[in-house]
Amino acid sequence: MKILVGTNEIGQIVAEAFTHIKNDNENYQEFLNKANSEVDSVDNEEVLLAALDVNNIGIKAKEEKSRIKPKEIKDLIKNHNCIMMLDLMANDSKDKKAIEIMMDLREGSLIRPINKIKSKINKNLFEIPLNELYNIVFNNKF
Repeated sequence: MKILVGTNEIGQIVAEAFTHIKNDNENYQEFLNKANSEVDSVDNEEVLLAALDVNNIGIKAKEEKSRIKPKEIKDLIKNHNCIMMLDLMANDSKDKKAIEIMMDLREGSLIRPINKIKSKINKNLFEIPLNELYNIVFNNKF
């Protein structure tokens, strides 16, 4: 477990514990695969649901978390991990249009961006290679 300490947007010192931190030598797909493997390795869905951190997503996400069923949690986390990676890829690209698309898509919601993209691709986000998913999201109007 690695602990990172920093300040948030209001100057509050916060510490976050991580089992894996993305490094520069690791591509987006590799990092996503490791994260989703960690999700799959947890046998207790109620533990996953309890540990799901939505604090940095928004108020809607907190409300949505209360309605998630344990049997849905693994797919939801893996789909959310894809959203997080798309967000990271957009920010890293410094492409203003891509960043705006992600902001509009997310709107402080955990479930909305997943459902919106799933409605276009008719499958879970994590079932598509990340680069292909990136092209789908940023070349379509959501």
